[in-house]
Amino acid sequence: MTGALVAHAFASAGIATVLLEADLVARGSTAASSALLLQEPDLELGQLRDRYGVRASRRIWRVSHESVRQLIALLKRLGIRCDLVKRAAVYYATDADATERLRREFRVRAEAGFQADWLDAGELRRMTGIAGRGALGYGGNGMTFGFLAARLLLERWQGVHSPDHALFAFDRLRRQP
Repeated sequence: MTGALVAHAFASAGIATVLLEADLVARGSTAASSALLLQEPDLELGQLRDRYGVRASRRIWRVSHESVRQLIALLKRLGIRCDLVKRAAVYYATDADATERLRREFRVRAEAGFQADWLDAGELRRMTGIAGRGALGYGGNGMTFGFLAARLLLERWQGVHSPDHALFAFDRLRRQP
């Protein structure tokens, strides 16, 4: 997916683009992934704040949120039919310590202006069927068939752009003596 998106961005900007793929296109981590398009980075906002400070952590989160919105919009605008759907995400806790950690994260997000909902045990059970003590939920995420999205994006890229743009697949580069 990364190669397809970079190739598309460069070609759309008028930059002659060649994409080299060491294996079958979209068969590596793209095919193996869950294809969840989560707005948040791998670390919680509170963890990023502790590591980088308030301003940088909020910027990381804003950029991450905007990236997912832009990717969803790009797939829609290009008519890439890849089973794209919007999804909410829920982080839940099953013990007191984890519940308190999630509550702190919920407050950090609220203070920073990021939308999230706190779900008590009853709401969590009704919405998801999960028996937990509480959860942090938020919308705006997406889910897609990543392999199909990458393949169709590459087909669109090859079909729309001039012959300066090419896709090459190879097993390995060998140095010639």
